[in-house]
Amino acid sequence: MSQATARRDSATGELPDWVAAAADAVADASGWLRERRDASLDAFARSGFPGRRDEDWKYTSLRNVERRKFAPPASAQAVPASVPGIEGLGGATLVFVNGRLVSAEALPTRATACSLSEAVAAGHPACEPLLGRLADPQRHRFAALGLATFVDGALIDVPAGCELDAPIRLVFVTDGTRQAALSVPRVLVRAGAGSRATIVEHHAGGSGDALVCAATELQLEPGAHVEHYRLQDEAAEAFHLGVLAARILNDARLVSHNVAVGGRIGRLDVDVALAGPGAEVIMNGLYLARDRQHIDNHTTVDHAVPHTHSDQVYRGVLTGRGRAVFNGRALVRKGANGTDARQSNANLLLSPEAEVDTKPELEIYADDVKCSHGATTGQLDE
Repeated sequence: MSQATARRDSATGELPDWVAAAADAVADASGWLRERRDASLDAFARSGFPGRRDEDWKYTSLRNVERRKFAPPASAQAVPASVPGIEGLGGATLVFVNGRLVSAEALPTRATACSLSEAVAAGHPACEPLLGRLADPQRHRFAALGLATFVDGALIDVPAGCELDAPIRLVFVTDGTRQAALSVPRVLVRAGAGSRATIVEHHAGGSGDALVCAATELQLEPGAHVEHYRLQDEAAEAFHLGVLAARILNDARLVSHNVAVGGRIGRLDVDVALAGPGAEVIMNGLYLARDRQHIDNHTTVDHAVPHTHSDQVYRGVLTGRGRAVFNGRALVRKGANGTDARQSNANLLLSPEAEVDTKPELEIYADDVKCSHGATTGQLDE
């Protein structure tokens, strides 16, 4: 009996049939990945779909997701014609449809950029220590669902001292035309010591009803610099629930640009651990909520050691009956002296029906720090 079937029959946590089916579809995994899939499925079964009593989901209802059934992705196919501008992008590009790799062009020769499932099967040294370890499945229920059910994704491994001249582009297309689709793409990035890389992650709008549980995990070794762009432009009917988790070591620097303009519901949880002195993260966010769109951004920066720096700047524009949520948190742990943490959220409302809930937070357990936060919401002068 599979783990999914066992959990579905358990009184301690019942899985929806479509979740169990998606988990059973990848039941051929073995070893360390099988153990992580089972633990993640168990975590999702225990937590279930969030309700309004879950503090992190207080302003975001998933009732419309919970009522639906989503099918596991079919075998790899071509990019749907409904997604213009994807073919012939040029440069290093990997394109995925419903979480499965369909094309790879102009891949770099000095770094690894490949199918994640192939990398796991080949025993790539970045997979076992990092996959599913940075995006905590106990904390992020949809990262847990993704780890339990993913079929493919992208691995980017930049060797120590390597500086890539051109960006690597990852394109994820979700196609729910034939049936409501479950897509669970994963991205795993390891930037070696002193390396430099730019990564563009584009979740492109296909068509139809879909649930996208995307997870991106980044490990920056000492002195590495990574610039990461994430564009969420899903179809109007899609539900996009994403997690971006990063661990940044000594003197490494991550610049993260997150843009959200698509989907019926679009949520991104960003977790950054500044785990070495001199670690730095710059987080820029831009979101546009139109009609009845709901865009949700939750960020957490963990200043775990002394002399780290973070800067969060998120901006939103809302029109129609659009709604947005921003919850930004900076945690300064005991002994993390010399921390410099800043966060800012500003929103522009272009209609009387638009609404935003913003909650910047500072949690400080050290004395010698510089920390600031602020939020503003306003309308255009007539």
